[in-house]
Amino acid sequence: MKQNILKSVKGFLHNTIDYAGLFPPASLNLEDSFDNFVEYSNGSYNWMLSKFICPFRKTKDLSLLPGFKSSTQKIRLSLLSASSLKTDEFLLLFKDDILSYRKLPDEFHDKSIFETIELKFPLELVERNSKDNIRIFLDSLSEIVKEHFDHRIFIFCELPLIGDFDHNLKNTVKEICEHNEAFNDAGFKLRTGGTDPSDIPSPDILVSSIRQCLVHNVTLKFTAGMHHPIRHLDKGMNAKMHGFINVFGAAYWHFVIQFQIANSGK
Repeated sequence: MKQNILKSVKGFLHNTIDYAGLFPPASLNLEDSFDNFVEYSNGSYNWMLSKFICPFRKTKDLSLLPGFKSSTQKIRLSLLSASSLKTDEFLLLFKDDILSYRKLPDEFHDKSIFETIELKFPLELVERNSKDNIRIFLDSLSEIVKEHFDHRIFIFCELPLIGDFDHNLKNTVKEICEHNEAFNDAGFKLRTGGTDPSDIPSPDILVSSIRQCLVHNVTLKFTAGMHHPIRHLDKGMNAKMHGFINVFGAAYWHFVIQFQIANSGK
């Protein structure tokens, strides 16, 4: 029985957890964070682990780490782009990040696999809340990536928790879906925690995000505040924090229900 349960757990959580040791609550330096990632990659729970999260601006430093140079495994990377409040400025910074990455030595590229980019929508784009603007922005990102890489790099787009979030969410996910008809390279990213109670979205926002992404067949990633398995009261912030088992479980059951409805003929 124990072995069967373990198989189901492995199937449920296989490669689902990116490692973000550079960020709170750990807030480690780059070397310690990377060394931890390598250690966990060789540990007994490595089946849960996916990519090492690193800002673009730290990739040069990453390439110089002794641990990176001596690593015998391909390091899967998810890179965070620079941010800006203005859309045009954001795109310029995004292109600069890509160009700087391309200039890294061949040894770095040989030892790593660049799989995903993570970014936060410019505030200007969110405030305008125009479907056309969102679509143009997404297409521009993909065109920049395609110009410099032969392989597909997936782009996760985070929507800030401001304004009429539910309305913004529906517009954004729908535009990602339509963008994917041409590029098939974008997903939605929801911030599920942080260092302040206001950073934690309500369960309703979580459910709405899961539902919209399922309806539009958009890949969903959760970030921050997911370092505990079960939802609980954090005494330091005096707020309830989400747990990754709860959130992943909710997403799974939403998928099951959608699948049953789609195949029931009702």
